[in-house]
Amino acid sequence: MGTSGRPRWFPTTSTGCGFTLAEAPKILEVATSLREWGSIERYVVWLAEGLRGRGWETLLLAASGTPVAVRAKVPVAERRLRGRNDWFAFPALRSLFRATRPEIVHLHFSPDYLVPALAARAEGCRVVATRHLALPYARRKVLALSRRIDRWIGVSEAVRRVLVESGFPADRVHAVLSGVPALVPTLPRTEARRRLGLGESECAVGFFGRLVEEKGLGHAIRAAHPGVPWTLHVFGDGPLRRRLEAEAQGRRVVFHGRTEAVADALQAMDVVAIPSVWEEAFPFSALEAMSLGKPIVASRVGGIPEAVEDGRTGLLVPKADAEGLREALNAIGRDAERRREMGACGLEKYRERFTLDAMIERYDALFSSWVERD
Repeated sequence: MGTSGRPRWFPTTSTGCGFTLAEAPKILEVATSLREWGSIERYVVWLAEGLRGRGWETLLLAASGTPVAVRAKVPVAERRLRGRNDWFAFPALRSLFRATRPEIVHLHFSPDYLVPALAARAEGCRVVATRHLALPYARRKVLALSRRIDRWIGVSEAVRRVLVESGFPADRVHAVLSGVPALVPTLPRTEARRRLGLGESECAVGFFGRLVEEKGLGHAIRAAHPGVPWTLHVFGDGPLRRRLEAEAQGRRVVFHGRTEAVADALQAMDVVAIPSVWEEAFPFSALEAMSLGKPIVASRVGGIPEAVEDGRTGLLVPKADAEGLREALNAIGRDAERRREMGACGLEKYRERFTLDAMIERYDALFSSWVERD
């Protein structure tokens, strides 16, 4: 083990790929096209580490210096693809797969569906892709991908349905519901609220995410007219910030910018709003809110209804419906007892189905069934 606690790769000349492991991994997680530290990147690292904790030998293939490569506490083979069609990487990837002999090569991002997938297939590896979007594929794309990828996993039932409706064989498509670690605030709720300037009885509605069109924040801003019994607090940044700040003039909206202290900010909120206008696969923001016992008002799109149970853990409204958002937030904003009940139900549901351990257990069972069956 290295000083960082990460198992090391050792230089070698025998494999032709420049790396070897003390023990060959059984699962190779491919993250060569992931450059940021967003939901998919965290998902891949959590999965690699979690499966290793359950006895799988896991290896992560990632670009050098990226957050995924730096943060992962599993063996990392560093390789950067120069775009989707980086065929110069093909020989090195084949050598890596030949040297490590993984039971499963696991893809997560569409730019990796070409060169890494074909290199893995050339070495006889089983290729699996987890789809993190609830968007359909064109028929010609389905035919091409079916020749490279053996099985598909959706992060929600909604994603699984979209994959089947796109034309992938139903017996090759599975759902593994996402899970996240419970958020752990560093401040008491009263102090977190004080730092945000929140009054004791004020109902604070939190939005957490990038300020882009798909997230639908504009509809929540239009819902927050001066007469509502709540204030919308926006945590995040993005290309639409100036426009959205202009739209928020004269409304009950406060922009806080991006924050690293998400757990403290979320704990200070009374309600979480997810007004997405596109087909969200399974937003982490919903699961993280549930882990802190927060009720949710969200659009009825994609996989959100699988997490937010309408009338029990929150309220669902049609997408792009500012009036519907206002009515739902008014109803829950005026009723503190209802907020507490919904939050408690959400926390219970999170603990039953959406912990990170629950997700890892689902993957472990699915992967084990494939390996044992073959």
